[in-house]
Amino acid sequence: KGYKEHRIIYNLTDYSVAALGGESYKSIPKELLNIISKYDRVFILYDNDAAGRKGTEKLNFVLQSLDIQNVHSIFMPQNEPKDIDLVMTEKGTEYTRQLLDLLLRENIDL
Repeated sequence: KGYKEHRIIYNLTDYSVAALGGESYKSIPKELLNIISKYDRVFILYDNDAAGRKGTEKLNFVLQSLDIQNVHSIFMPQNEPKDIDLVMTEKGTEYTRQLLDLLLRENIDL
């Protein structure tokens, strides 16, 4: 499911996107870590539920402990469906594109 959401974000934005298989990562695959370290900012977005929020914070901590700076957790607004896939299904492509743009723009200057 993470890959499907990755593709939605990738297709609707101009941002580079990576997908992990779930919220329980305690380490980052070396290949992904090498790529992530080249970016000025890293944004983490998982599902808007307890597991997703916990996973977002955990991944943020893991990346910062590996000296990847400028890592930011992004959370879906509480009034939205729990994940991008559901937003797309329930509210459509253009709404999803605008929501992603808003979430990323709100955090771009961090």
